[in-house]
Amino acid sequence: MKNYRQSLNIFIDGGFLEKVFSKLGEPKIDYLRLYSWISRQVMVPRLRTYYYHCLPYQGNPPTVEEKDRFSKKQRFFNKISSLPRSEVRLGSLAYRGRSEEKQPIFEQKKVDVLMALDIARSAFEQQISHIALISSDSDFVPAIQMAKDKGIIVYLLYSHEIKPHHDLVEACDEIIYLTMDDIQEMELK
Repeated sequence: MKNYRQSLNIFIDGGFLEKVFSKLGEPKIDYLRLYSWISRQVMVPRLRTYYYHCLPYQGNPPTVEEKDRFSKKQRFFNKISSLPRSEVRLGSLAYRGRSEEKQPIFEQKKVDVLMALDIARSAFEQQISHIALISSDSDFVPAIQMAKDKGIIVYLLYSHEIKPHHDLVEACDEIIYLTMDDIQEMELK
């Protein structure tokens, strides 16, 4: 095994984190504080953070609301990617028709695959000793198992507001709960 220093990569499912924040009243978060808080919980310095999401759907031609939502999300992603040792990985949003209630149905594409590949790559390149994952999706279980097989300790962070899939909880080594008090510590001042 390669001799690497103790370090942490954080992998964030942005769609999941948005749902958690929505349940907690839409707090305005200082993401560097979030990264530092996670690093303190794991007790290992952060090497890099990867944030996964996709830009909102825009019709052809887009409506004023779609343009506005797209522009805001793009500014947010630019802000996240400008943080030290932070990268945004974008998938795409596919329109899948309308529900029975005539609401548009959208599906994220490529986001989970990008995240799983980055987890596996980090494990195989042995860049890190620890992973902190913010997600609820059991699709990451094979990548997590691969990382654990390489000796990486995997932490799952989640809030009681949205429970992750049971298989994901079982696959991870440690659980860190994100409470409202923790969120308040990370809010923009």
